[in-house]
Amino acid sequence: MRIGSTDLNSFYRAAEAFLKDLRAVPVCEIWLHYVGNLAEPFANALTARIERMADERIPGKHARKRFMSSFLEALQNVRNHGRSGHDDKMHAAITIFQEGGYLYIDVMNVVTNKQADLVEKKYREAKALDRVALKKHYMDVMTHGELSLKGGAGLGILSIILKSDVPVETLSKSIGTDFKFFSVRLGVSIASA
Repeated sequence: MRIGSTDLNSFYRAAEAFLKDLRAVPVCEIWLHYVGNLAEPFANALTARIERMADERIPGKHARKRFMSSFLEALQNVRNHGRSGHDDKMHAAITIFQEGGYLYIDVMNVVTNKQADLVEKKYREAKALDRVALKKHYMDVMTHGELSLKGGAGLGILSIILKSDVPVETLSKSIGTDFKFFSVRLGVSIASA
């Protein structure tokens, strides 16, 4: 099922409203805000740009590595689970901003209502586990998980929660009768060790 132009326009308005709200936070430094096509060539170029930014701005190799692996996991989930528009493009929004000693990654894409409900449920269940139980669940899924039609077993969600140094936030909102935008925010400490 492809996203129609009306629903796609609603998604773009929601992404721009998010940016406007973020700009109103005085202690927040926006590193990057991208809304548009995340097909492979664009995603690769964006990743290279973000990696250069991380190399220049994040002190400490460990913090850079944690940030980039978190970003790549979030990007992969957006690309694997997002819906294409009527124009065959993979529409998504990525915002990276710094607040205090944390660098936040906020990704947003369009999914079907059913997908949004399922992913929201998976996040809720995983966030309810303590860190030890979450790591154990990760290992169980890694060794015994059933692969979905997209080729995953749910490890992306677990990885995002494990890598985030702040509680992961999710949000979904209807943008028509068949679709919702789905947003995930995680934060990684960039304080030098």
